[in-house]
Amino acid sequence: MKKKATLLLALMALGFGSGLKAQGDYYVAHGADVNINHGTHYPKSVSIVGTQSERQELTGIASAIKCPAYFDKTETVFEVKAGDIVTPEIVINGQWMHGYVYVDWNINKAFDVNLEGEGPYTQGEGNELMCWSFYNHTGENATPGWNSDGVQAGDNTLAPGSFRVPKDLPDGSTYRMRYKVQWNSIDPSGAGDKFISDGGSIIDVTLKINGVAENVTKYPINDYAEPRVGTTPDVAAWSAVGEGLQASWASRDEHYSLHDVPQLEQKDAATLHAWKGERANIQAVLFSKEDQGMLSVRMTEWTKGGEKTGIKAGEARFVNYVITDDFKACGNHPSGLETWLVPDVIDQDKPHAVPAMETRPVWCTLEIPRDAEAGEYQTALEVVNEGGEVLKTLALTVNVNTRSLPEVKDQKFHLDLWQQPYSVSRYYDVERWSDGHIEALRPYLKALGRAGQSTVSAIMFYEPWGEQTHDLFDPMVQTTKKADGTWAYDYTIFDKYVELCNEYGINRQINCFSMVPWDMKFRYWDEASSSYKFLQTTTGTEEYRELWTAFLTAFKAHLQEKGWFEKTNIAMDERAEADMLNAYNIASALGFNMALAGNYHSSLSDKLQDFCVALGQDKRFTAEQRADRKAKNRITTVYTSCAEAEPNIYSNSLPAEATYLPLYAAANDLNGYLHWSWINWDEHPLTDSRFRKFGSGDTYCYYPGNRSSVRFERLIEGIHQYEKVMILKEEYKDNPEKMAILDILLQRFQSSSVAGVDCAPKVNDLENFLNGLEVEVTLPEGVSTGYYHIISKATARTEHLFNNALHTGNSMKFTLQSNSKVETNNGIWHITDKGAGKLGVKNGDGQPMVAGASWGGSVAGTFNELTIKETSDVGEYRYYYFAEAVNCTNGGANFKVGGTDFITTWAAGASTADDLLWRFEPVDTEGKYIYNVDIADNADAYVTYTHDGKEETAFNGGFFISDKEIGKESLTAGILDNVLKASTITVEGNTIKVTGLQTMEEPKRQDLYNTSKGDGVIPPYRIPGISTASNGRLITVAARLVCGTDPGYGQVDVVCRTSDDNGDTWTEMKDVAVGNGKTSATENYFETAFGDPAVVADRTSNEVLVIAVAGCTVYGNGNTTRQNPNLIATIHSADNGETWQEPVNATEQIYSLFDQGNPIQAAFVGGGKVFQSRIVKKDKYYRLYAAMCARPNGNRVIYSDDFGRTWKALGGAYALPAPGGDEPKCEEMPDGRVILSSRVGGGRIYNIYTYENTLEGTGSWSTDAKSTFAGSGLTPGGNSTNGEILIIPVVRNSDQKDMYLALQSLPTGSGRTNVGIFYKELTDMADMNSVVNFCKDWNGFHQVSTTSSAYSSMDLQADGRVGFIYEETLTGFGKRDNPVSTSFPTGAGQHNFDGFDNIYLPLEVEYITEGAYSYKANVDRRAFLQAYFSAVVADAELSEGTKAELANAIESLSQQPTTQEVDNIYALLNSEAPADPWDGKTVTLTNVQQNGTEYALYINASNTLSLATTTAEEQGAKAEFTCKKEASGKYSFYNEDTKQYMIWRAASSGGYNSNKGTLGTYNATYCDWSINDASATKEGTYYLVSKRSNGSTDGSLIVMASGVFDGWGNSIGWSNNYSNLFRIDITDTATGIGDIEETENGKRKTEIYDLSGRQVRQADKGVYITNGQIVVK
Repeated sequence: MKKKATLLLALMALGFGSGLKAQGDYYVAHGADVNINHGTHYPKSVSIVGTQSERQELTGIASAIKCPAYFDKTETVFEVKAGDIVTPEIVINGQWMHGYVYVDWNINKAFDVNLEGEGPYTQGEGNELMCWSFYNHTGENATPGWNSDGVQAGDNTLAPGSFRVPKDLPDGSTYRMRYKVQWNSIDPSGAGDKFISDGGSIIDVTLKINGVAENVTKYPINDYAEPRVGTTPDVAAWSAVGEGLQASWASRDEHYSLHDVPQLEQKDAATLHAWKGERANIQAVLFSKEDQGMLSVRMTEWTKGGEKTGIKAGEARFVNYVITDDFKACGNHPSGLETWLVPDVIDQDKPHAVPAMETRPVWCTLEIPRDAEAGEYQTALEVVNEGGEVLKTLALTVNVNTRSLPEVKDQKFHLDLWQQPYSVSRYYDVERWSDGHIEALRPYLKALGRAGQSTVSAIMFYEPWGEQTHDLFDPMVQTTKKADGTWAYDYTIFDKYVELCNEYGINRQINCFSMVPWDMKFRYWDEASSSYKFLQTTTGTEEYRELWTAFLTAFKAHLQEKGWFEKTNIAMDERAEADMLNAYNIASALGFNMALAGNYHSSLSDKLQDFCVALGQDKRFTAEQRADRKAKNRITTVYTSCAEAEPNIYSNSLPAEATYLPLYAAANDLNGYLHWSWINWDEHPLTDSRFRKFGSGDTYCYYPGNRSSVRFERLIEGIHQYEKVMILKEEYKDNPEKMAILDILLQRFQSSSVAGVDCAPKVNDLENFLNGLEVEVTLPEGVSTGYYHIISKATARTEHLFNNALHTGNSMKFTLQSNSKVETNNGIWHITDKGAGKLGVKNGDGQPMVAGASWGGSVAGTFNELTIKETSDVGEYRYYYFAEAVNCTNGGANFKVGGTDFITTWAAGASTADDLLWRFEPVDTEGKYIYNVDIADNADAYVTYTHDGKEETAFNGGFFISDKEIGKESLTAGILDNVLKASTITVEGNTIKVTGLQTMEEPKRQDLYNTSKGDGVIPPYRIPGISTASNGRLITVAARLVCGTDPGYGQVDVVCRTSDDNGDTWTEMKDVAVGNGKTSATENYFETAFGDPAVVADRTSNEVLVIAVAGCTVYGNGNTTRQNPNLIATIHSADNGETWQEPVNATEQIYSLFDQGNPIQAAFVGGGKVFQSRIVKKDKYYRLYAAMCARPNGNRVIYSDDFGRTWKALGGAYALPAPGGDEPKCEEMPDGRVILSSRVGGGRIYNIYTYENTLEGTGSWSTDAKSTFAGSGLTPGGNSTNGEILIIPVVRNSDQKDMYLALQSLPTGSGRTNVGIFYKELTDMADMNSVVNFCKDWNGFHQVSTTSSAYSSMDLQADGRVGFIYEETLTGFGKRDNPVSTSFPTGAGQHNFDGFDNIYLPLEVEYITEGAYSYKANVDRRAFLQAYFSAVVADAELSEGTKAELANAIESLSQQPTTQEVDNIYALLNSEAPADPWDGKTVTLTNVQQNGTEYALYINASNTLSLATTTAEEQGAKAEFTCKKEASGKYSFYNEDTKQYMIWRAASSGGYNSNKGTLGTYNATYCDWSINDASATKEGTYYLVSKRSNGSTDGSLIVMASGVFDGWGNSIGWSNNYSNLFRIDITDTATGIGDIEETENGKRKTEIYDLSGRQVRQADKGVYITNGQIVVK
């Protein structure tokens, strides 16, 4: 008892036991007000399940890191039975923690801990630590540890195990239960220095006793209670079932639901076809609307011709249901998924209850005797009641084939199901490797051997798989390091297990795991310290080589002595190529063979005796590798794991999937199949197939009590069919017709990605054929002249060839690949049989077949003709191998243009390589119109046929196949990389002719700031900008990156080049501002760098301004603050860039603009171009607008009326125009409003500033919105950069209408690639009256670059062209060390040394818009504004008097409208602002998710803002909020029922008032909310923004898809797993003006009124009164 005393003293010192109460009831060391600090960990759910109680779960505990350390969830009650064995579970985000569960049985408001022993530990008197996953008292990181079952546990085990509830507890009594997550600590309070940093957590719930459990067995073997979850019977459906017991043969491909009436055709008789020696299966179902009591099933003796045969070869077993769900993936098993029951457990031979309104499957297995005569036999399934009466008989005819399957020992199929003997010892409660353990293993190994298992799974070192299973793997070889430093080995267990497996025919191969375990730790017994130790190492070290050389040398001698060496492999699982090669070098030097189950690596193919790759990766073996492996009798197989959803052998897989897998091996010339786990049982394998990791049922497919499963039997069925295929392939060598049919049927098993529902038809057709039945197939035919789709034999992809010269990035017109058939003309090929093995090839687009080189940078071959070298018939298809070696590429990044694969040539490939084989699928042209395209004199010109909502394009020589006649009205002409100014299209018979082509001259491309020709010494360049001076001079600037990257890392300079001939020629580069590169750990020198330039040339003088980032701080670095900011420099020129003045430090002037509002810590002006107004002029200069990237809270905009010498904040110090924005730019709308454009992934964020007094700068921002450029035909990729926005006057060429055109440049590829220009016409109110409208309905896109490209800038040149400069071709020169600076006080880390070429292009507007628009300098702005404002007024709800004033103001606009005139119009428009839609209304707030789920906000009984899955209406008063417009102009939400204001909250912390989301008294800081329109993202929604607990940081109310709050900033959050968009519904509240209701001619007349009582004739979106009620439309 010495240890017991030691533990108790230690625990009392920590404050438990009798001392606990002094610290408080149920003491926790870290309360709810303390947040954990770990990058991954947070608790997600806790649950409990008993042997006689259903699983109960608490989900949504936390949803993000840095959550509270403690959660009081005692309002959650888990009910269990006294005396039951229960299993608590904890789910966290992340791994590497331990789980502990405590229950305060003595209700002393403490958790008493009393463990005894040195390890393993036993529970002493009064102990309330009920179960735990790992503990070692000797130290925090001590190993080994033990769990509460006394089993040595791994250090990555969270599942705490099970415990028995005391049996004498009063019914209804309640107890506090604590779940704790902590590393190796039994302290219930969570005390310990690393609890917070490790991400520990404590969750308290209430445990309630509900009844008493009887006959409880922790691990049932024979009798157990079948689970019940999910559905209940549909009484109406069952009432339609006939009287009495119903029985029928049924499909073995179906999972029949427990509570549903089986949907099948009554079948009293069935026929089974089988070979001798086969294990054949058939399924029946029993069901009844009345209780049938206990029933038995049996198969009768076989008869033949009415005579008894003495053959009793059948057995019938009831199928039991087990819990599963829809999870089919890797990782932690998600909580909260809907569970259901699947019939999978084939029970022992025993009676079974058949209650009312339940379906009970019966699995019948027939072992066909090897000595049976071929022919037809009769047997039957009988259903017998408890009195021995036969209630039902289902007749079965067995047709025995003349052929026999080989005996198991002679099977060709290589089955490798990894065994787990330790789950058996735990489940049967016997000591590992005791006689009891051996006897318990026997029936399981017998079943496995009978299935054809080839391999013994042996364990060399402790736990090779990183503790992924419920029971850890002890080594079968005991390794000891002796006191003298030598090694000794004990093979007793290894020998015992191998010999036991041999008894049951598992004797072909021994795979010994693992030289490369998942955690690279090797445990051994250290004789000197009398303890276990671990060697943690890597495969390349000398200590690793010494360990394994000694081990394998001794192991080889032992294996040779036993006669097992030749069949032994040193095996690994999913290990990296380099580690495998290191291990191979050691093992092969000693003569060992090796095995791997893992990813394909070409370098290992000639080294591994047993190479098992993931399903589908077998396609990656070359023909030579396959041939070599086969010649050397090496094993090549595939495996499924959690990474393969379908097909697989999960419990939720369809039955035929298991059969498909061996047949996949047969079809792909593989030796067999592997699955990583056969009997890795968890705590409740008979009732719940889910495990804490992986998909349901992934860890086992054979059940305790020697129970098989439907999926295991179907797997055996597939193995038997594999054997039949092997036999018949030999037999049919002399029968081409049969062989052709077999090939066709096997072809259907080529795919590794077949859906589960598609497996059964394929399996059944093949099995019927193998059993001698007729199967309908189509035999292959050759190609002749005609129209075809061309399809690859690369079965992993099934690629179809098509052409698309207009595809993004496909300037070389490569022929592309599609996983699905392309039905338009460019997916159709005209093939001409020229004889002599020659095929003419022409695509419907008129182009030949074009193959690219592997890097996509050049054309490897252009083919108008293909030469047939070989053909091969596979299944129903004839495949062609061409001398040109046309190759279907494998989807690698090198083989893509614009994200789509292109074909190459592969001369080194063999004619058997799938990638080089092609088939032709005829196109049905009967009754179709075929038109040929004739375009003279221009290979780049094409014609587009528009019909039925789609477009087809053809160049000269192309064709269209149409269901109807084609007229010229449906045809348009175009040209690649140019603008077609004129053309003539005619349709003459079946020929479409395009003549009279006139094109635009190509723009001249010039590299103004080159990086690619540099050498790493010459600095790179980045961030170009362009501006047009008053004299027409073009001025471009760029950053010269002397330090190799942005300011903050050393010297950066601003340079410029100018052009006086509209960009034809350029001056040499000159310096604008040169940094000195000086850095310091304590001082931020202004002159260190000048970078990220933004330029503007004055419209009326010779002045030019450049704004640059200065100093040596990194914008995003945590050391960059208001006290140590990004510096801002202004640099002036008085002579249009000839000379430049010294830089001026404008930092403090600009930063201080926001100090009294929303202050900034770091900021810089978006590089490229500073915008100068065309309209607003105050005193000498037109106004400048500079948009800044700032943190926190995103963008700010500043303006200057003295050309950058002083600045003001547009909208004031508090303005946040785009809180989620990044690098921004500004422009000016035609009416003088300012538009902000800001960088964001997948598009741009926009916002518009409307002036109240333009000259004074007063006004307000709207609500920002994101544009994805819908309507343009292209969506930008996620990794954007800054770009430029430009609005210019144009004429629309289709109707000569004057308007304005918005241009927006940015990259569009998946990374920094494919810079282009989007464009949108601004022609009426709907284009520009709001941010939301501006964001949508873009008109088109022009691709500028098809390669790596990033930042860009543009301005309107004096000649009416758009001067465009952009970064292209990223060139890198390695890395450089960071300087010692305020951002890097110790100079730690490195940065890239790289840059871009900076390309200038003069682009005509027609060129950008493909001729749709032309620049027009003299667009009548007055007429445009008159039309625009007239439309705005017509749409507004204004009094007639105000409308008359507006009409007069609009008519009176000057020829050049002034800012005062526009201000006056906006003042009149706002003079009768409609009644506030929310002020004074009672509203409900409903969160809307992308998947359609909705959550209503309400305040619960604890005055906490909560989420309901039921509607707000169902929640009643607690979900109703009175909305009031406060003095701030924002809104408060007050719940009258609870007397609480709504304030911001998150998941568990960050909100004011302990993150409750409510406040009892009004506080403007926290209670005031902005209501922001989100209808551009989701129609009719808003996002709500208030302040977080610090009172300064914005937070919008956001909800995870799982139904828990989270944290978000001031922007729209809309994803598939979260949303901050709310629907605001005004409840039906009487208005007090119910007299508005009228009658007309005795009938009720419903009128609609606005909130001022004015009648509305047509209600658009808004708030209205009708029938005396407020309604929202």
